[in-house]
Amino acid sequence: MRNLILKGTPDAGMPPFKIPAEQADAIAAYVMTLKYPAGEVTAGAAAPGDAVAGERFFSGKGDCANCHMVRGRGGVLGPDLSNIGRDRRPEQIEQSLRDPGTAPATGGRGGRAAAPVYRAVTVRLRDGQTLRGIAKNESTFDIQLLAVDGKLHCYRRTRLRRSCARNR
Repeated sequence: MRNLILKGTPDAGMPPFKIPAEQADAIAAYVMTLKYPAGEVTAGAAAPGDAVAGERFFSGKGDCANCHMVRGRGGVLGPDLSNIGRDRRPEQIEQSLRDPGTAPATGGRGGRAAAPVYRAVTVRLRDGQTLRGIAKNESTFDIQLLAVDGKLHCYRRTRLRRSCARNR
């Protein structure tokens, strides 16, 4: 998981982070503390690393909270990570970091359903405007895009210069 944090998946919307390996370990440890229902963190049950330092980086310098929400705080562009460690096995979390645009492998912990897919897209309108964000819903006729500014946009395909370009 540390390598995925360090290298990111820029084409799928998650940037790489040029941080020391110790900080990446701390972030990974923090994510693994999220294996309990929101508000029920048990000390000493997380992965190796400094979870407090990871949380500090997640909310501060790493700017992860700009896109991801944890326990009711943070952004809405990326997945809510409040219970990610509880709902997904470490391999599934790694898969989501490697390829955020695909659904996680089925069979989360406790038989929970698969998480929603977060697919980064770029929309180019006929007037020249370009928007980036997450495709929330698409049909033959329109697309709903949660843009990086946090606003939900809905466009008829006739307003697009061309089809929605996937960031791959």
